[in-house]
Amino acid sequence: MANDEQQLHLAVRNRDKEKIERLITNGVDVNCMFYGWTPLQLALQKGYEDEALLLIDKGCDVHLHDKNSVSPFEECLRKNLIKVLTKILNKGEDANAVLSNGEPPICEAVKNANKNVVSTLIKGKCNVNIEGSNGESPLFTAAKSGYSDICHLLLDAGADSDFVLPANQHTPLITAASNDNDDVIKALLKHGCDVNHCDVMGKTALWHAYSNSNTDSMKLLLRAGADKNLPNSDGQTILDDAKDADDDDVIELLSKFSQSWT
Repeated sequence: MANDEQQLHLAVRNRDKEKIERLITNGVDVNCMFYGWTPLQLALQKGYEDEALLLIDKGCDVHLHDKNSVSPFEECLRKNLIKVLTKILNKGEDANAVLSNGEPPICEAVKNANKNVVSTLIKGKCNVNIEGSNGESPLFTAAKSGYSDICHLLLDAGADSDFVLPANQHTPLITAASNDNDDVIKALLKHGCDVNHCDVMGKTALWHAYSNSNTDSMKLLLRAGADKNLPNSDGQTILDDAKDADDDDVIELLSKFSQSWT
C-alpha cells in the first residue's frame, strides 16, 4: 500500500486537486521526493499547470532540480507553462539562470520562436543582450530567423540593434537583409540601427539585399539613408557591380536615390 508521500504523487499524477490539498493539510511534505521528482516537478513534467500552481501556493520549493538536473524554471520554459513560469520568477528565480544545455533562457526561447516565454522573461528582468553558446545575441538570432514580433519585443526592452557577430562582423540588420526578412529590417530601422555598418567583406546590409536581388529590401534601406556609394573590400560599389552585370533594374533604382535621401 502506498504511503502518504506516494499518495501525494499519485494525486498529482491523477490531477486530483482535492486530494493534493487534503494530504498537504494533513502534514505530507510538499517537497517529498519519489523516483527523483518532487510533486511540483512531476506536475511540470506532465504539463499540469493548475496542479503546479496549487503546489507552489502550498509552499513547495520552486528551486529544487529533478533527477536530470532540470529546474522547475527550465521545465516551465520548455513546456510553455507561462503562469507557472511567471510565479516562479516572482518567487525570486534568476531569469538569466543558465539551462541544463548551457544556454541562457532568453536565447533558448528565441531559438524556439516562443514569443510568450520571451515576453515573460523580459518582464522577469532577463538580460536581453546576453550571448548564447553560438556567440549570437537574442536579437541577432531573431533577426536571422525572421521573427519580427520577437525582434520588436527585444528592441523595446533595450536590445542592442547594432550587436556585431565577431566572426563575420554581421549585425542584426545585415543578417536580416541576407535572409530577405523585410519585416525585421523595418523593425531595426525603426529603432535607429546603423544602416551603413560593413561586414568583413566590406558589405553593408544594402549590399546583401542587392546580392539577393531583393529590390524591396534595397528600397527600405535606401530610404533609411543607406549609402549606395560605399565600396566593398574589392573596391566595387553596388552601381559598379550592377553595371558589370547589366542589371538595369538596380541601375535605375540607384539613380532615384541620392545619399541625402531621408
